[in-house]
Amino acid sequence: MNAVRKYWSSSVAFAAALMSLFSGFLVALPSSGGENHWYEYGKFLVAVCIGLWLVPEHTWNRRKHKWAWWTSALVLIILSSGFVMGYTKLVNSWSVLYFRDQRVVIGKTLTSDGEKARQLVLAAGRLPSDLELLQQVLGDSKRIWSRDEIDSRQFKLTLVYLIALFLLASTVVTVAHAAYCSTRKQ
Repeated sequence: MNAVRKYWSSSVAFAAALMSLFSGFLVALPSSGGENHWYEYGKFLVAVCIGLWLVPEHTWNRRKHKWAWWTSALVLIILSSGFVMGYTKLVNSWSVLYFRDQRVVIGKTLTSDGEKARQLVLAAGRLPSDLELLQQVLGDSKRIWSRDEIDSRQFKLTLVYLIALFLLASTVVTVAHAAYCSTRKQ
């Protein structure tokens, strides 16, 4: 039983690192029509950074450190909530729900194909929505909007997602360690 108590917060840090590797607890990252290598690398980097929590956990693990850990946890709760809300807002404004629960990153600047698709929809007497333009090219957003703009938005969405993922996992780690320090006798 002592081993469980002794390694409790380290186990939580390890579990949080694994959880970030196999993440799926945030709104799914929209597609830009290609591979997102930054996401795969970022998940690995987040897991490594979560593992680094083990260093301060072993350094500051006494009862007298509990308020520093609770304060850190509170700050991380606020930051992670802000990043999750910001991420959700960006996803809603920079992507379109295309097929079932799959979102596609869109841009703002129309390409020549995008302008043609817009004119076709206007000629049919309808106001073109982003979804309708996307449907004209079977979901290939880079034919409708600027490739650079879509790639930039995809990178920013990935970055905000990974920061939110790190903050959420760090929140779990700091709360667990704060609880651990609170139960220590000295």
